[in-house]
Amino acid sequence: MRAVVQALQQGQRFLLGLHASPDGDTLGASLGLAAALRSQGKTVDVVCPDPIPVTYRFLPGADEVLGWEGVAGPYDALVMLDCGGEDRVHAPVSLASLARLVVNVDHHATNPGYGDVVWVEPEAAAVGEMVVELIDALGVKLTPAMALPIYTAIVTDTGGFRHATTRPRTHRLAARLLEVGVDPGAVSEALFEQLTLPILKLLARGLQALAVDPDLPVAWIVLTEDDFAQTGTDPSLLDATGLIGFARSLAEVEVGVMMRPSGPGAMRVGLRSKGGVDVSEVARGFGGGGHERAAGCTVEGDPAWVQARLRTALAAALARGGSIRAKTP
Repeated sequence: MRAVVQALQQGQRFLLGLHASPDGDTLGASLGLAAALRSQGKTVDVVCPDPIPVTYRFLPGADEVLGWEGVAGPYDALVMLDCGGEDRVHAPVSLASLARLVVNVDHHATNPGYGDVVWVEPEAAAVGEMVVELIDALGVKLTPAMALPIYTAIVTDTGGFRHATTRPRTHRLAARLLEVGVDPGAVSEALFEQLTLPILKLLARGLQALAVDPDLPVAWIVLTEDDFAQTGTDPSLLDATGLIGFARSLAEVEVGVMMRPSGPGAMRVGLRSKGGVDVSEVARGFGGGGHERAAGCTVEGDPAWVQARLRTALAAALARGGSIRAKTP
C-alpha cells in the first residue's frame, strides 16, 4: 500500500481503469479515488471499455467516465482497480505506452501481479475497502462524493453484506461511510429496486431455464441470444437480475453456473460456490479468474460444448473438495 500511496503522491495526472462489463466495485472504487485525488488538485480521467450500466448511473462522476476514444495520454500513472488481469481493461494500446507507471490495486487471489506497483489484498471484501485506506494515507478527508461510490462498491461486492468475505472491518467501514452522509436506503433502492420490465422478463426466462445436473450438485442457467432479443434486454444489465444467485441458492446445490453468449462463438460463464469448491480454480483453467466463491471466464465454443467442458472441470474440482454428494431424492 505504501508504494501505491507514494505513486499517488508523486504524480499529477492519472488515468483510472475500469474492467470490461463494469460492476459496482471497479466503478465505485475508481470514482471514490478519483474524487479524492481531484480534491488534491490532481487531474484524473476514468476510462471503461464498456458503457456504464444504468444501475450505477446515480453515482457522482459516472456520467464523466470516458471510453478509450476519449483518452489522451501519457499519464503519470494508470491505476487499475479491481482488474484481475491487465487485459480486463481492453486497452487499444499497451499499458506501458499510456503511463509512466502501471499501478495494480486488486483483491482477486488469481491476480498475476502485473504492473510496476502492485497491491493485491485477497482478504479485502471489496477494492472499495482498500481505497478508503489509500484516502486515509493520502491525508484526504472523506466527503459524500467519495463515500457514496465507495459504499456502493462494498455493498455490491459483498452481496449486501451477505457474502463470506464480509468481516468486522467491512461493517466498521460501512458505518464510517454512513457517518459521512451516505443514505443506505437510497443506495439499496437504486441498486436493487429499479428493475425494468425487460430485466424482469429476462429473469423469468432464466428461471425457466434453470436445471439441476443429474449427477453433480451443480445448477445451470444457459441463456441464448434469443433470450436477450425477445426481452429487449442489454446483456450488460444481466447482473441486475441476480439470476446466478438463484442457481446457487438451491438446497442440494454446491455450485451455480450461468452461461450467456459473448460475441460470435463464445460463452461468458459465471460461477458461484457455497464454499465446498474453489471456483476460481475452475475459471483459471479457462483463462478467467476471480474469488474462491465467485469467478468467471469466457470460453470459445458452442453452448453444449462449453457446458460439457465446464461439467468435466467442475466434477474434478468437486471431487478434490470432497463435495460430491448424493442428490436429495
